[in-house]
Amino acid sequence: MEQTPGMEDALLIAVSDHGQEDIQKTVNLTAALERIGLSRRLLVQSNGMSAYFFPGPDGTGNIGGLIRSLTLHAEELGISRVYTRSDMDAMHAVAGPILGAEAAPGVVFSDSLDEEKREKATHGFGPGRAADRCLFAVRGRGIRKNTELDPMPMRDVGPTIAGLMGLELPRPDGMNRSALFLE
Repeated sequence: MEQTPGMEDALLIAVSDHGQEDIQKTVNLTAALERIGLSRRLLVQSNGMSAYFFPGPDGTGNIGGLIRSLTLHAEELGISRVYTRSDMDAMHAVAGPILGAEAAPGVVFSDSLDEEKREKATHGFGPGRAADRCLFAVRGRGIRKNTELDPMPMRDVGPTIAGLMGLELPRPDGMNRSALFLE
């Protein structure tokens, strides 16, 4: 970049699209819901270490009752947290699901695979988890060299890249950490 005309002020940024967390167990939520009698009330879409729940063929009935059932069977289901629709709206999650769930540490959800460990690590958990960190490397004029920084949450990537380019995002969810990279 330094030797290419017009690239002297360019930034080279490498960033992972998500963090990772080790897993020890796969839970087929569709089969697990069938075992506890909820398979006709909820349909599942697994997302690695999280899952969305949609109304099943028999309808959901009382949402509060579903939350209580999921919480009561949380250990068997591998759930660490149940999210309401308003929780998911606050996180800007996809529209449509009536509930969401985050996997317990070491658990990955599957819609159709047998309940056996099939991966060593995966993603798809809610914000704030220790593994909600990314690889972030930047090089270019004005950037400190050979500096290792503390892990950065994924939500800080956009505001930080904007800050490195001299821009500011309106109402970002994360923090602009560009000052940590600048000489």
